[in-house]
Amino acid sequence: MGFADVTLTPSGEGTASFSQEIAHFHEVLDRYDSITYEKTSMSTIIEGEMNDLWVVLQELHKTAVNRDWERISMNVRIDDRRDGKEHSIEGKKQSVQSQKA
Repeated sequence: MGFADVTLTPSGEGTASFSQEIAHFHEVLDRYDSITYEKTSMSTIIEGEMNDLWVVLQELHKTAVNRDWERISMNVRIDDRRDGKEHSIEGKKQSVQSQKA
């Protein structure tokens, strides 16, 4: 199981408002049953098997191309845990919460 922390930024003529573009990308993500995702104020965190994450990331890039962006800025951070320990968005949040005094 892995995570991809993704930001996509539209640039150039013909790009709609930023929130409209992000909403469109989340509609693309909704088509994939093999992943889950969480919106944050700065990015979208996608959770799934690594092969599925690569497919989804390619689809997001193709979507930006098809929306006629003049320039595509896509930042991706990957967290691919291989030690067999529990690894989920919810698990990470609960772990941090349990450490708070």
